[in-house]
This record gives sequence, structure tokens and C-alpha cells, in this order.
Amino acid sequence: MIESNLYRNIKLIMEDTYGGKYARVSATYNSTDDAVTISVTGAGSSSAHIFTVGDIIRNARTGENLLVASIATATTITAARAFGTTAAAAGASGDGLFILGSVSEENSGARNTNTTVISPVTNFTLK
Repeated sequence: MIESNLYRNIKLIMEDTYGGKYARVSATYNSTDDAVTISVTGAGSSSAHIFTVGDIIRNARTGENLLVASIATATTITAARAFGTTAAAAGASGDGLFILGSVSEENSGARNTNTTVISPVTNFTLK
């Protein structure tokens, strides 16, 4: 028996593409307690866009926690230094920055969040 409709079992699958939780420092920064602008790379051409204002990030080499204050450009962020109980430390090119979580003030409104990009993927099967 020959089946007349070969493409009867076509399914549409939606997949989420996540922005990531990791970037690398692409230029050194100092060890003062002042806010610092950090150039990042490693998460695509717009590496800074994986971060959101209010994210807590950690420099993997130094252990310093920083608070993202602004997204300056597509590849730079401005961060408050020595967030929590960590001391400010100089950052070197190639240091890894991990997003630990986010922080908001008590009784504050909703903050901007990074979301996933939903993209269709097809799965053609013959039966």
C-alpha cells in the first residue's frame, strides 16, 4: 500500500535561545572602589546585552562581586565595585564574569529582565 500524503507527520517545534550567563573581560580595569567601566567579550557581537541593570556578577579569578549599574554600549558595562563583603580587585584581560543573580530594592517596581528568543525549528518526518 502506498500512502498518498507523505508529509502527514510534520511537526513544528519552538526552541528557546538563551543569552548566556558568562562573558570575558577584554581590557584591564583598576582596583579602586569607584565605579568601573568594563569591556566584555565572549557572548557574541553584543556581549554586554547578556547583563541587566541590577545583576550581581563575579569575577572568577579575583572573587570580587560587582553590581551592574548600566549597560554603556554593546560591549561595555558600568559596575559598582566591592558589592557585598568582597574587596575591590584589579581585573585582567581574559577574566571570566559570571552572573550570580539579581538584586532589587524593597518595594521597588518590576525591573527589566533578559528574556529568551523563541525560534521555530521544523522536524520533517516521512512515514
